[in-house]
Amino acid sequence: MKNFTISLYTFHICQSFANALDEVDENASLLWENLAELGKTTLPFPKLKDLKSQLVCYNNDRYDPAQEARKSSFKLTYTNSLDLGSIPTTEGFSIHGNLQAFRLHDTYSGDLTLFTDPTQEIGIPQLQLFGAQSLIPTKIQASLGQTLWLYGEVDATADECLEVANKCANALVAGTDLYPIFQYQDYLFGSLLLEFQVINPSHPEDFYVKSCNLSNKINSPFDLPL
Repeated sequence: MKNFTISLYTFHICQSFANALDEVDENASLLWENLAELGKTTLPFPKLKDLKSQLVCYNNDRYDPAQEARKSSFKLTYTNSLDLGSIPTTEGFSIHGNLQAFRLHDTYSGDLTLFTDPTQEIGIPQLQLFGAQSLIPTKIQASLGQTLWLYGEVDATADECLEVANKCANALVAGTDLYPIFQYQDYLFGSLLLEFQVINPSHPEDFYVKSCNLSNKINSPFDLPL
């Protein structure tokens, strides 16, 4: 695959009906804490590790949602988006990162996007270099769910694209108790879109897992049916 991108979209309760107007949920900061933890472990971007210092809702590394009122925009970063820079891999290529953080009414939302240089080709085994096992729902714990969005360009037929998407989905949850189930396929802007639902057969009631989707957008040269 070329021009590969993986994006983690997260949605998390900031304020519920049980909270007063000047209060937030007791676990409101959990999303940002867990994303920052990625910077200390599997995705060692310095700015991700120090994410708290990049967010309006923190003051000297202490969660302080009252700070948000001082910024009129719904964005929680001091800039439009946070350029995380690049980290090297053992395969000789670099992974670049970008993060956006928002508060939309009573909900926190994050967009962590990892990508390679457009001409860099990667194979299925190299997906683990993107810290895939750390992006699973039980690690991120986004209370309203999450979506992992993969984009890649391949020279393949529709059937071959489905096979690639299946391999990607399984590679992302390799070594975990999770299992991806293919849901449907469609076309989006001329590219094949394939969606999977992640389940944990041992704990089917696990909300974090039930609320996780995997979306694969494969750009290939076959014609879009009309």
